[in-house]
Amino acid sequence: MTTPAEPPTVRTTCAIVGGGPAGLVLGLLLARAGVAVTVLEKHADFLRDFRGDTVHPTTLALLDDLGLVDRFEAIPHSRVTHVDLPDPEVTGVTWEKGRVAIGIPRDGYIQVAQLGPKGADDAVRARGLDAFRADAAQLFPEAAAGVTGIGSTADVKHLDVRLDRLRRWHAPGVLCIGDAAHAMSPVGGVGINLAVQDAVAAARILAPLLRSGGASGRAEARGLARIQRRRMVPTVVIQGMQRILHAALIMPAIRGRDLRLPSWVVKVVRRVPWLSALPALAVGVGPRPERAPRWARRPS
Repeated sequence: MTTPAEPPTVRTTCAIVGGGPAGLVLGLLLARAGVAVTVLEKHADFLRDFRGDTVHPTTLALLDDLGLVDRFEAIPHSRVTHVDLPDPEVTGVTWEKGRVAIGIPRDGYIQVAQLGPKGADDAVRARGLDAFRADAAQLFPEAAAGVTGIGSTADVKHLDVRLDRLRRWHAPGVLCIGDAAHAMSPVGGVGINLAVQDAVAAARILAPLLRSGGASGRAEARGLARIQRRRMVPTVVIQGMQRILHAALIMPAIRGRDLRLPSWVVKVVRRVPWLSALPALAVGVGPRPERAPRWARRPS
């Protein structure tokens, strides 16, 4: 009788648990700094039940710094060049009688995300598949032809939106960044971009400590605390913006209220058009954007 082979032992300077945006960017940056890195990821691919990620200007600038923008451009994706405000008709978003849906263009199909209050998933599934198909076709006519492809309620994925953050992101030898440190709402599509910026800040501070290999516990603790201090501010600001949008936009839409902008806002924006760029700046750049360290940059 043979015994199972022992798993190989891997020695590394830095182990990153999770190959999401934060983990992979941190691993790449540390590797370019000459640090031995091992990334642990349980999935063999990046296919998930729900993916509505948006890549903002800060992340595009980072990819350019790293010499990866050409590879990124080769990946199929959709571009958002502008959103007309205060026009209440926004392409890809629809609502009626308290039901709200967002259409995400995919390769050959449209992924539809329907918003609902907490605890509504069981009631939606209890109505049955035919009722779900009919509701989806009525709410989002652009996807009506594809609802027959929904074979069972198991094909309907539930995304439980959370918005929270750790009080302390670190312990001796451990640092949490990205989703591990702060769960973000999908509003604004900021999650992946905030996680990437966490990784850039962490790499800039950790690389010198890990390269030396002899940093004291006190130096390590100071470095980890510095990362949290630097990234806590943008996290708090962006989560605050998301909470405001949830209260002022998402929940009123779910409750069936009129979402038209107040007339005074429309008048002000028409009088001072550049004000319409502020929401895009807040979402696309945000507070305290991070750029790649010089030692990690490569020409495209």
